[in-house]
Amino acid sequence: CGPGNSATVEDAATDYEFVIKHLVKIRTVGVSDSTDYPKFDLVLLSTGSDGHVDSLFPNHEAMELKDDWVTYITDSP
Repeated sequence: CGPGNSATVEDAATDYEFVIKHLVKIRTVGVSDSTDYPKFDLVLLSTGSDGHVDSLFPNHEAMELKDDWVTYITDSP
């Protein structure tokens, strides 16, 4: 998904998850001992005017996804 591409949010999420999994595989990014999910030293988040954090909306169906490392939202409340 480079500049000028008309990639969808689905494509961007898939590509980003692939990159993270590759970085974990080659040990550039470490994993949690208890979950095997990536362990980041720093994560930048922002909050929306209603208090949501980085498109994580309470009770949104995306919060139920447990197998995906990356998701997206096209229907923010």
